[in-house]
Amino acid sequence: MLRIRSISSLALTTAFLFPLSGNTSEPMQYRDCLVEPALVVEVGSHAQGIIREIPVSRGDSIEQGQLLASLESDVDRVAVEIATARLEYLEDQYQRLNKLRGKNMVSAEDFDEIRIERNMASLDLERSQILLDQKSITSQVKGVVVSRLLSPGEYVHEQSPIMEIAQTDPLNVELLLPVNKYRDVKVGQLAEVILEEPVGGSYSARIKVIDRVLDAASSSFGVRLELPNPDLEIPAGIRCRVQFVDEASD
Repeated sequence: MLRIRSISSLALTTAFLFPLSGNTSEPMQYRDCLVEPALVVEVGSHAQGIIREIPVSRGDSIEQGQLLASLESDVDRVAVEIATARLEYLEDQYQRLNKLRGKNMVSAEDFDEIRIERNMASLDLERSQILLDQKSITSQVKGVVVSRLLSPGEYVHEQSPIMEIAQTDPLNVELLLPVNKYRDVKVGQLAEVILEEPVGGSYSARIKVIDRVLDAASSSFGVRLELPNPDLEIPAGIRCRVQFVDEASD
């Protein structure tokens, strides 16, 4: 179970952290910005039970699909084994009666009964496997572990998150532009992002979102760029500067 925490409020504080620089009547120039995680996710569990293992810790980089935690699952494993054995037995019965049916040596009622039992056993195995799989909790995003909220041996239920994860590939770059630049930017437009020291470096990003509601109080509007971060080398929360490389076209 994933609980996604909104981080859009960070963009609102950008106006106070990084005031717009330069005269708004000038051509597009470097603008202050902030690098943020794309998502901050609270990872929970569909299943209830005792946590057996949490193989990741705070600060660890994680890949999509990586195991984050597992619950005690002995009963569920036995249930899968029983369901598998029952299905194998009924499958053998079904194949045997199917051969006899071709020789008119078995009634249609007997054949239909074993066919239905086999189908029900297949569904029972599928259900048991789903319950077992729910005891292993994997990451839906690529990022870093922000915090661990529970430990092995503790009881987890649907309302108790196990850990918090920040998706850091890709990253969001949030900035504000003056309203007279509203027609100068387009979704998909390329920009150069300069990171603050000690990280430093220049990176390419593209506009992903342009706010459709302008802020009358500050005469500005928000823009979000998407910054690829496949090696997770760029930390979220760092300040930056943005300059748009290509001119917007109608």
